[in-house]
Amino acid sequence: MNRSIINKLLLAKRLYRLAQESLRSDNDLSLSVGTNLLQDSVESFLLAIAEHTNASINSGTNFERYFELINAKVSPKELPFQARLIGLNKLRVNSKHHGLVPSKSELDGLILTVIEFFN
Repeated sequence: MNRSIINKLLLAKRLYRLAQESLRSDNDLSLSVGTNLLQDSVESFLLAIAEHTNASINSGTNFERYFELINAKVSPKELPFQARLIGLNKLRVNSKHHGLVPSKSELDGLILTVIEFFN
């Protein structure tokens, strides 16, 4: 594994830990921050996988397309938890771009989903 991939994986791990801290709170701002950090951790992880598999992801590739491009490279296998992770991305978009605070119940299972995805 090259240094670029390792850096992306380390970033994903650090963002995940910061997200955990924020998502323990009931504060609306912390929930929004945690949602953004959690999605960023997944995106960094996906970028590491894409680089490792030579999937053609560039700066204009949208999040949902990451799965299609990576899955094409690892076929017949597929990345797990796609629907849940795309749902996380939608929560992030709503939080970051529309100022909507995700509910604690929406976020409850996402921390577990993300760590299972990383594993």
